[in-house]
Amino acid sequence: MTTQASSLYRRHLRPGGIVAFHVSNRYLDLAPVVRQLAEHGGLRAELVSSPDDAAHDLAGSDWVLVTDNQESPSLPELVRARDTITIPRGLRGWTDDYNSLLPILGLRSGE
Repeated sequence: MTTQASSLYRRHLRPGGIVAFHVSNRYLDLAPVVRQLAEHGGLRAELVSSPDDAAHDLAGSDWVLVTDNQESPSLPELVRARDTITIPRGLRGWTDDYNSLLPILGLRSGE
């Protein structure tokens, strides 16, 4: 999840394609890191979340979908699952030379 890795992904991304980042984590809020990377590369990032489903023994998950398509995906399932990504103040973009978990540690509320 660094600027350099994002550049590599972008070179392999077809126009309108999507890179899906699995960001589920009990202790770290990784979605802002991915959103920053996307914006740095001129891409759009959207968080989609699925809830736990105890009846089917399924754990919920969080994904950030990154694309060069500036239109939001219109699939009804994605529209219902969409959530906001807030970038905390002071979060620096991650690079191969810099990353820090401290700004995103413990940001997950209610868990």
